Amino acid sequence: LNYEQCLGKIRLLAVASLVHGRKKEVSIRAIGDALQLSEAGAEEVAVQAIGQGIVDAKIDQLARVLHVRSTMQREFGRQQWEELLERIDHWSEGVRALMGCMQSVKNQVASAAASAAGSSPGGLASPGASLASGGIATPQQ
Repeated sequence: LNYEQCLGKIRLLAVASLVHGRKKEVSIRAIGDALQLSEAGAEEVAVQAIGQGIVDAKIDQLARVLHVRSTMQREFGRQQWEELLERIDHWSEGVRALMGCMQSVKNQVASAAASAAGSSPGGLASPGASLASGGIATPQQ
């Protein structure tokens, strides 16, 4: 085992642990302090963590801040399963609400089409009809 490679991997995992579950911004200085590195060294480790997919983040070099969207889980236990279940339930509720809205629009379109078809002989639009903003044939004036 190579000492430098092991140290590098430990630093990457330490970055994941440091930013996981925290606020969405972590200063490069805080990362450096935690890893006992200079700010330049901490920024290099942050870049490696982003590049390897351990952290999904962007570095603001002017503000010297890491803007974190998500991090890799170092462990996946009962709490993580419960959080995942909660997210899936929330997503499922959103999908159900969207399906209800789509069904409502579908019913409105079908009702409007049936109403328009019933207003002319044979269910067809009259020769002088044009499409209104709702896409329903109406007589021209």
